[in-house]
Formats: sequence, structure tokens, C-alpha cells
Amino acid sequence: MDVKNASGDFIESNNLVTKFVFIIGLLIVFLVLLRFFISIGAWLFMASPTPHFTDGISSTDEGYTISVDPTKSSSKPVLRSVNEREGLEFTYSIWLYVKKIIPPPANAPQCIFRKGVKAEKDDEINGPGLYIEQSNNEAHLTVKMDSFSPVGGSFESESLQGIKVPMRTWVNIMIRCNGRNIDVLINGILYSSKLLKGIPRQNYYDIEFSGGSSGQAPFDGYISDFWYWNYSLGTNAIMNLIKNGPNTTNLKQKQSMDAKVPKYLAFNWFI
Repeated sequence: MDVKNASGDFIESNNLVTKFVFIIGLLIVFLVLLRFFISIGAWLFMASPTPHFTDGISSTDEGYTISVDPTKSSSKPVLRSVNEREGLEFTYSIWLYVKKIIPPPANAPQCIFRKGVKAEKDDEINGPGLYIEQSNNEAHLTVKMDSFSPVGGSFESESLQGIKVPMRTWVNIMIRCNGRNIDVLINGILYSSKLLKGIPRQNYYDIEFSGGSSGQAPFDGYISDFWYWNYSLGTNAIMNLIKNGPNTTNLKQKQSMDAKVPKYLAFNWFI
């Protein structure tokens, strides 16, 4: 084999390698662009995992139902957590301004919101639910959460009761789930925690807000900034939310309330 033929074979082999590397490079670029556009499409067309149900204050006598049906264009779907380290996770946050408690027709806590429905025979489905009642001239909250029973496959309602909150000032209530553990935070501070007997039972019902469309006002006052996250909110995010405070702009009446967020530093401010 002469030098000329050897050089030609070498150049031809190099051309084959170059073509192969070029094709592999194009394939990698295509896959990267495909993944990018799929992510953009999901971001544009999929429901937000952190829906903002209410932006601004509303009176508690303005009860209504928040649709979470993903087939309806005006709804705000509540997505479930996906592959979180602690398992099932979610967080609800709401600001309350309690002027006074309205005596209920029956001696029972009144519904502020519930992800669920009131069924027959006064049974309730909560996933979760937040309720308020008066005890010794004080406002007390109850958080209800259904869980699957370890035996039999049925479900039962569990609750965290006696959560005391101040009146005539803005206060943030946060319900956070990590696996089977339910936390209740007041103004970003952990107040109560409970390990459920079984796995929390999430449901596909709408959210009945402030007693629902035909319900009784849970208390005389206001509600602001109702949020949901499909994960457990971390410390920094909680502190930022408390620092920003509630949106006190009334979107319906175009007015604002002169109220300041309390700056409590001690854990026992509500005792």
C-alpha cells in the first residue's frame, strides 16, 4: 500500500467518525430542546401546584364554593404532591381577622373552609377543614382531617382542637402535612401537631369557603390570602409569608382596612 492510498483511507475513516459524532450531537441537542419545550408547555397549560384561591380580603358573610374541577376553565385544581421525601405533603395558609364570634344555631364549631362536603346525617368530609367556635369569650379553632383506617379500609375523622387565636387583629393560620403528621402553625409558629392513625385521606371535592354558598358566616370579620401548596412549606417561605402579611385590599368594595400584622416574637403571645 502506497502513502497516497494510506492517506486516503485515513481521511475517509476520519470523515466517518466526524459524521457519527455530528449525528450524535444533533440527537443530543434535539432531546434537550424537546425536553425544554415539553417543560414550557407543561408550565403554560398545566394547573399551578400553588393556587392562590383568594387575593385580598373578603367578609365572612360572603360564603361561596371554590371549584377544583380540572375540566372547568375557571376552576383552581388542587394538585397532589409527587415524590416528596416525606411522602404525602401539602400546606394550606389563610389570614383571619376575627371581630367577634357569631353564636351558632347549634353548639358546634362553624366552618371557615373545608376541602370536602357536608354529607348526610351531619357527617362531614374534611381533607382538611378549619372550624371556629367561642369558648370563655375566646376564639378557638379546630382542624379536622380524614385518615384511612389501618384496619378495614374505611376512614375516620381526626381533629386538633383548642387552638386559641387572638381577636381583632390579623392572624395567619397554616395547616401543613408531612406524611401522617399534621402541623398547625399560628403566625409561623408551631402551635399543635398530631400523628394521624392512618394515611391522610385526600379527596376530589370542591372547597367550601366561609360556610359555603348557603352556609352561615363562621364569625364576624374578614378572611384574606387563601393559599395552597402541594408540598410542605419550608421555614424561609413561611417567614417570608408572615413578613409580607395579608393583602388588605378589598377587591369588591375597593377599600382597605387600617390593620397591621402583629409582630409577636414570643411563643406564648396567644396564652
